[in-house]
Amino acid sequence: MGSIFNLDNPVWRFIGKLADVFMLHVVCLICCIPIVTIGPAITALYYVMIKEVRDEESHIFRMYFKSFKLNFKQGIIIWLIVLAVGAFFAVDIWFYKSHAENSFSKVLLVLFMAVFLIYFFTITYVFPVLSRFDNTIKKTLIYSFMMAIRHLPFTILIVVINVGLFILGNFVIPVYPLIGVGLSAFLTAYIFNHIFNKYIPEEKHDDHFGELGEEPEPEHVVIGAEAMDAEPVRITLEDVEKKHRESVQLDVMEPVMPVKKEEPEEESGEEGNQEQ
Repeated sequence: MGSIFNLDNPVWRFIGKLADVFMLHVVCLICCIPIVTIGPAITALYYVMIKEVRDEESHIFRMYFKSFKLNFKQGIIIWLIVLAVGAFFAVDIWFYKSHAENSFSKVLLVLFMAVFLIYFFTITYVFPVLSRFDNTIKKTLIYSFMMAIRHLPFTILIVVINVGLFILGNFVIPVYPLIGVGLSAFLTAYIFNHIFNKYIPEEKHDDHFGELGEEPEPEHVVIGAEAMDAEPVRITLEDVEKKHRESVQLDVMEPVMPVKKEEPEEESGEEGNQEQ
């Protein structure tokens, strides 16, 4: 009987995660209201959701707004790029579809549809990648494209989950406005977490995104500044070369990517209590 009221009971843990998904869904929608902030809002949502699936969640609102602030500028710029490219494809596809009476227009329509599909796959990854890795905007877009193509079966599964939940939540069981965005991010976060782990040196990451060694010598490469008030994440050139050698047999390079690292929330809370 006592196990029923144990907060570590799987049932209570499931209810707790479901409550987190609902609250993050609401917060994300509120942050999306200005439209231009949709990029950083979705980025922050994936940041917390990936920590949720890794069982590292703590103070979800604090983590959400830290990530929102950290990725605000890049998130907005990438979102505007996504909108501009999407509008370009929409206009071109509409034009060639309305003038598809000749063979040349039909060929161009098929070509644009194929390129648009690649674009759609890429933007599926772009905000989760931004939430997890510390890169320039250009590299974030490139890595998103690489991951989408290289992990195509997972990419298709992610699209099926997102589109399936959208259809079910709007036309079958109308709950998508209540929890749909958060639930989609939560379910796909399991897949993204699995994929992203392939781009981090195994010996370098732990349950809290890892401590990466001592202060660097001149030949060391600084790969990520501390996103949440901690020291820069570093990795040696030997680690990069080793990771590259392991992937040399692949057609697409598997880069070792700079990770956004955060100190555990619980530890920082304890330090605050001690100072008081």
